[in-house]
Amino acid sequence: MEKLLSDMIGEFNPPFLQHGRHTVAQTSVGSHSYMSYDLYFWKQTSDCTLAPDVVIQRFSESQSVDGIVPMDTAAVIARLKAEFPTIAENPLGLDECSVQLVWEHETDGCFIALPCTTYLCIESHGASNEILNRLIDIANEFKCPLYDPQTNERYAG
Repeated sequence: MEKLLSDMIGEFNPPFLQHGRHTVAQTSVGSHSYMSYDLYFWKQTSDCTLAPDVVIQRFSESQSVDGIVPMDTAAVIARLKAEFPTIAENPLGLDECSVQLVWEHETDGCFIALPCTTYLCIESHGASNEILNRLIDIANEFKCPLYDPQTNERYAG
């Protein structure tokens, strides 16, 4: 990619750096302009009794959450790269989230994936339903069901 998505929308602001504030980014791909749509995935046991929005809030404050199962980030990254071969990897140098993955397509929008030790965040910018469903399927392979913060709904895996 000649121009990185992060150059177009600024630095990706993962939830643990937002200190609880949800940000909405806007970007342009080709001749289209898109608002962001965020998706979160994590695996939890019955020990986690917190509401999903509280879990995300705790993640944003870098707090541990009882009942959250660590993710195999290397496997998640490898799976995303296999599914989206043109995805670009940008190192972040953070303990919790070492890389961000950026995928863009002229007609199918784009997304930024942030695979962290406890969750996966997808920031979508106009990605088609087919692309989003592929991402949801990948997360489900790792037993990490979807949480949609726009609707405050956590789906069964």
